Amino acid sequence: MTCTFFTRLQAYVPDLPHRLNGPAAPEAIDHLEAVTGYHFPEAFKQFYAIHDGDKGLGGIYMGLEGLSIDNMRIHWNHNRLYSSNLQPDVISYESNKIKEVSFHPDWFPIAHDGGGNYLGMDFSPGPEGTYGQLINYGRDEQQLYVISESFESFLGYILCQYEKGRCTVQRDEFVGDTYIAWGNSGHFFDDLPEALDAPALVVEIRAKSEKKTVVIEYAGVAISQNLC
Repeated sequence: MTCTFFTRLQAYVPDLPHRLNGPAAPEAIDHLEAVTGYHFPEAFKQFYAIHDGDKGLGGIYMGLEGLSIDNMRIHWNHNRLYSSNLQPDVISYESNKIKEVSFHPDWFPIAHDGGGNYLGMDFSPGPEGTYGQLINYGRDEQQLYVISESFESFLGYILCQYEKGRCTVQRDEFVGDTYIAWGNSGHFFDDLPEALDAPALVVEIRAKSEKKTVVIEYAGVAISQNLC
C-alpha cells in the first residue's frame, strides 16, 4: 500500500508516524455514521483507516489537534448542548455559505485548539454552501470561513500550507519536544482569510483495480493516495 499523502507530508514532518494514532477500526467508522446519521465522505473514511487522529495538540491540521473517531463523537455530543443557547454575533465571511451561529448541531468537529474552537465538517450549510464543507467555528470564532469545500480538497490544502512554509516543526525549549506550528507559533484561525489564498483544488476519487485511489490536484501537481 502506498500512501502518497502521508509520504509527502513526512518530508516536512520527519517524525510524522510517531505523532499520529494507528488506524481506526472499520467498525468505529461504521458506528460513527450510525450514531450521527451522517454519511461521511469516502476520503475521510480512507484517511482514518490509516491514522485515527493526532496524539496531541500541535498536530498536522495546521497546528490543531486532529481528533480521533471516538473523541470526535464526544466533542460533537458536547457541542450540541451549546447549539440552542449560545448565539453571539457571528457572521459568515462569504454570505449565505455558513449559518451564522457559534455552534450548530450538524457541525461535526475533526480538530480543535484545546480552547473551544474547532475545524469541522458542515452538514447543514447555508443556502449557497456545500454539504460537508470544512469550516472554522467555536467559542472565539465570530467570523466563519469555508476553508475547503470537501474533505478531499482539504487534504490538498494541508499540503499546500506545508509546502509554502506556513506550517513548520518547532521545538519546545521547556520540554524538549517538538510540535507543529502555524506561522511563528500562531493560530491558524487568526490568519483567515489570508490563509485561504491557495490555488483551486480539484479532487477525484476513482476505483483502480480493487483499490480506491484519491487523486488530489493542486497548483498543477497531482497527488495520488492508494488505499486498499
